[in-house]
Amino acid sequence: SITLPASISNVDDRAFRSSDVALVRVTDDNPFYSSFDGALYDAERLSLLLIPEGKQGTVRIPKTAEVVSPSVFSHCPLVDSISVEKDGAAFASENGLLYTSDLTTLLRVPAGAEEITIREGCTTIAAGALEACAKLTTINASATVTSISPDVFHAIPTVSLPAASAI
Repeated sequence: SITLPASISNVDDRAFRSSDVALVRVTDDNPFYSSFDGALYDAERLSLLLIPEGKQGTVRIPKTAEVVSPSVFSHCPLVDSISVEKDGAAFASENGLLYTSDLTTLLRVPAGAEEITIREGCTTIAAGALEACAKLTTINASATVTSISPDVFHAIPTVSLPAASAI
């Protein structure tokens, strides 16, 4: 783990890539940053800025979070689940996946996921939702998914979609 003192005012989003750092902590007197469950946030915990590459298991997101870029999960191959605190204004989670608060748009699958089930009622899979999910082999989705961003499957060579049958 690493603890950022009050004097740290700038952390590059690549700061803990290729490292064993699993937890980032921030001292309470830092005016720029805060931490929650080992991840780095802005001071108000509105924006998730960085998840250290050594983080394992579940990433918990506070209900205060309003901004979570899909790319913050791309360099965390040991993270296999995402959990949002109850009553989050912008986000929700189910089955370890990150959704909009109304659970209609899948925003992110953790990079370490191997098999996922997209909830019934989800209508959209957003751009970047599956970025860097190199271990992902199975996607279970219901017929309610009617919109998939064109780039969703670009970065995951291990998943194949069934060929359309000839009519």
